[in-house]
Order: sequence, then structure tokens, then C-alpha cells
Amino acid sequence: MSEPGADPLEGIEFYSRGENNAIEMPGHMQGTPEIALGSRIVLRAGYWLNVCTPVTGYRPKIVIGDGVQANTGLRLSAANSIVLEENVICGPNVFIADTDHEYRHVGLPVLNQGITRTDGSVTVGAGSWLGTNSVVVGQVAIGKGCVIGANSVVTKDVPDYSVAVGTPARVVKMYDPDARDWVRTRTAADVEEVLRRRRERPLLTVAIPTYNRAADLAKCLESLLPQIGRNGLVEVCVSDNASTDETPRVLARFAGKYPMLRARRNAENVGAERNLLALVPFARGRYVKLHGDDDFFRPDSVQPLIYALRTMEGSSVVFLDVLRGDNAMELTEGMETFLREASIQAGFITSLILDREALAKLEEPGRFVGSGFNHVHWAYRLLEGNPNFGIVRASLFDYAANPPAGYNFGDYFVRGYLEVLASFVGRGISPGAFAVEKRRLLETTVLPWLERIVREGMPADVGRFEAIFSAHYSEEPYYPEALERVRKALSPPDSPART
Repeated sequence: MSEPGADPLEGIEFYSRGENNAIEMPGHMQGTPEIALGSRIVLRAGYWLNVCTPVTGYRPKIVIGDGVQANTGLRLSAANSIVLEENVICGPNVFIADTDHEYRHVGLPVLNQGITRTDGSVTVGAGSWLGTNSVVVGQVAIGKGCVIGANSVVTKDVPDYSVAVGTPARVVKMYDPDARDWVRTRTAADVEEVLRRRRERPLLTVAIPTYNRAADLAKCLESLLPQIGRNGLVEVCVSDNASTDETPRVLARFAGKYPMLRARRNAENVGAERNLLALVPFARGRYVKLHGDDDFFRPDSVQPLIYALRTMEGSSVVFLDVLRGDNAMELTEGMETFLREASIQAGFITSLILDREALAKLEEPGRFVGSGFNHVHWAYRLLEGNPNFGIVRASLFDYAANPPAGYNFGDYFVRGYLEVLASFVGRGISPGAFAVEKRRLLETTVLPWLERIVREGMPADVGRFEAIFSAHYSEEPYYPEALERVRKALSPPDSPART
């Protein structure tokens, strides 16, 4: 028995092991060099983790993901691969095996006949629940967000967001994005009908415009696609803007593995904003999440988005406040509230989830193409029709931090953004709120970024900046002081003057 506070697994070699785990004794682990434990795992006493084939340590055969919680008596026996993804919960006495005992050699004790296969695999998807005394055996994939009833025996795949019960287990409920609720399924045809509706009208489309960023796109898709499942509530749509690099091959590789990925390609480069515009009719989700190809999903970040959309039902816009990551969610309303909360961060396309069905009905959806902020125009147009919106304050992404390039900084961040906002003055945004945002834009974004671009020699174009700035700010009382700072930024002591 270990001393209080001691690590019961100290000195044991694992394939990998995370932190902040609560693993009780007694328990048994066989083949630990091929067992990978995540972080924040809870294993109650009486567990049995068994690798039943020769142990080389080359790869993990048992993977227990971050946040998994297992009650007493969890038993895993892996010949090849058992994976419990993030936040799976197991009731007492759950048994999982990717193989079974051979029995067909008459006259030889079953004990001596070995196992049936060494190439099977079991996956239990993120956020699923395995009920008390449930059994999973063979080549089985249980989807994400599933419930397996107590005493059930699972021998066949279970789609994402399903309830399965019985011996053998069958699917009796599924989440249907059309009904926006769980519906009963009595036959295999019922199951297939729900899956068809998910394919044709998913809850969410992650829409990714891309151009000549094959490596970033591959990293983005690798971070996202394993999280959405094979038949869940999310599709991923990519629009390739006639890339000349490896982008088509990257998309073909992922499409062959993930059926919820669809891609289109422009015959020629139509510009970044028109490429994003082309994704609106291509997407099929009730909501569309705009997403940069160089922004990468963190682990366990897709299911919180699904939960947010279900919680914020009826919102025209959901703003992802990635700068305040306290995981709070808020429902509120009004253009001016959105302006105050989102400000220029709404221009970060990855921060916006929009009601795609309402977006598809907008007249002149490309009115501000060329501003750099046509998608911000979309958000305010949707708020004009439906003022309800949600805020999710969560740090869900990592970033490639590609430097700003390919556009004129002043033309986009001063002229473009302000002209989009100005079009809503008197239509939901008051002149006073617009004036406050102009000053905040200058102080929090435009001037700091201008100074950094020049100081660090970033490839963004700052030509004509003073003229663009003056055209939009010359009537403001703080203009003289701001102009002095602009001129100082454009002509630093150690750089040639830039105008």
C-alpha cells in the first residue's frame, strides 16, 4: 500500500503519462510500455489494463484520453488498439476488448487456444458514457457523445450522438439536427435516415477559405477532423482559391479518411473575400463557422462549440471571444452591444459563427468585397434582422502567426472597417457609439500595429497610410496628437521615411 500522497505509479514505465491523475490502488496494469495515459484521469480501484500481445513499446495499444473517469472494475484487454477519447465516463465493471478467446479447436482447452485476432480496434468517442456492466468486444467504433446502456453488449459500430442498449446493443435514439432534439430509432432504416439528414443538413459547417498554405491547412484539418467524428453534427468545407502548391493533394488525403469533409476549387484566384463568399452556398450547416486556414483547433474544442450552439438557439451570430478565455457563455442582443463586445476582433474570421440560413438570404452579400471586412458586414446585417447573439469566451485555437501580407494596412483597417460600420449608423449603431469605436480602433489596434509593422519590417503595405488616416480622422478632436504619432511611426529614427 502506498504512502498517503505518494504516486502509486512511480517507477513504472508507460508509453506516455499526463499529469493530475487520480489513480487508486489496488489495480493491475500489464504491458505499461504500450499504455498511454492522458491528464486529469480518474481510475477507481479494481481496474485491469492488459496488453495481451508481445510488448515492444513501439506504439500504444491502450490509450486513455484526458479527463476520462472510470468507476470500479474497468477492464481493458488490447491485442492491438483500445482508445478511450477525451472525457469518456465508464460506470462500474465495464469490459472492453479488441479481440476474443478462440474456442473452435475441439479437444484443446479454450484456455490454451489463444485469441481470435490481433488487428482489431475499439474506439470510444469523446464525451461518451458507458453504463454499468456494459461490454464492448471486437472491431467496434463508438461515436462521440454516445450513451451505452447498462448491461449492454456492443459488437457493432455506434454512430456519433446516439443511445444504444441491449444484447446485442442497438441504436434506439439519435440526435437529429432537423428536429433539434433526440429522436427514436426503431430500425436500421431509421438510423440511416438520421445519418442522411446529418450529412445533408448538419448543425454546423466549419468553412475554411485557403490559398497556397498547404502545410498550415494540413495542420488545421488534422486538429479539427478527428474531433468532429465520422457521422456527427459538423461538416468541414474548404474552398481552394486556385492554389498552386500541395493544397489539392492535402485535401484529397483528408477527404479519403473523413467523409464529413467537402472541398471545392476556384478555376482562378478570385481574391480572399470572394473565396469566402463562395463558401456560403456550398455549406449545408444550419450555422457556419468562418475559419482561417492557419488557425488550429485545440484538443476538445469542437464539442464546446456544439454545446454553445444548442444553448444559444435562435442567435443570429455567435462571437468567439478568444482573448478572454474564462469559458463563460452569454446571450445578449443589439448591434451596439455586439460592437462594444467584439469591436475589431469581429474582423478575425475565426471568431464568427453565423446563421447560415439567414446569411444565404441576404441581398448583396458581397457589397463590401474589397474592404477586407465583408464578413463583418454579414454579422451586422444578421443582427439587423435578428438582434440576438451569443458570446463564448474561450481560448479554443492556436495560431500559425503568419505576418500580415497581401493588403494595404490603412485601406483595410481604417477605410474598410470604418466604412462597413458607418453603413449601419442610424440602423442600429448610433453616431456616439460609432465615434467611441473609431477612437478605440485607433488606440488599441491601428496605431500599435502600424508601429509594429514598420519597426519589425513586416510585409504589410503601409503606403498612403497618412492620407487614408486623415480622410477618416481629420474631424476628430484628438486628430493632431494622433497624426503626430502616425508620422513618428512612419519615420522611425533608424528607418527611411515611409509615407
